[in-house]
Amino acid sequence: MDSIELNYSNPLTEVDREYILITPTYDDDITDVISNFIEYDNNIHFLKGFVGSGNKNFDNSYCFNAVNLSKKYKKPLLFTFEFSGTDKDIRQFKKDVLAIEESRTYQQS
Repeated sequence: MDSIELNYSNPLTEVDREYILITPTYDDDITDVISNFIEYDNNIHFLKGFVGSGNKNFDNSYCFNAVNLSKKYKKPLLFTFEFSGTDKDIRQFKKDVLAIEESRTYQQS
């Protein structure tokens, strides 16, 4: 899968195809970086949804960045996983992404 890594110094990267945004949950500052990216040029139009990683020990704050961004931009929270994810998480995530891709391809036909 193609990917782009956002960074604090230059989040203004333009995308020209549909994407899923994966966000960690380790600080609030990343939310501003991600918002700058989403709001840059036409990036919001290609955003399909959010995936969050986090630590379940943080209870209600688990994956809070992905949850909050999903609400802010009215895009679905597609998936969450703890830390780096288990093999099962990775398989499920790939399956979910493939389903989105197949749906997109079907809608274009």
